[in-house]
Amino acid sequence: MATINNNSTSLEPIALSGMSYEFAGDIHSPNDLWHVLKESRDIDSTTPIDRFHLESFAAHMINMDNDRQLRQKLLRVSYFHVKSTMGYV
Repeated sequence: MATINNNSTSLEPIALSGMSYEFAGDIHSPNDLWHVLKESRDIDSTTPIDRFHLESFAAHMINMDNDRQLRQKLLRVSYFHVKSTMGYV
């Protein structure tokens, strides 16, 4: 079993043994994912409204959302929440 040495400054290589995913943008293969990560591309997109029933998901909040800001934020947050620290949520 591997042990963790917190005092070590060296990084050990890792291997991906398999993957399954569904990402935004034009990512259709592991190679596409690698290029997006390598190029630090922003693939954030709006969640399709038919993906889930938003009113039942957060009805109590949506009913108080007169200016529709909450609805827009719920549909804009990226998958990994990278932008949530930048004031989107």
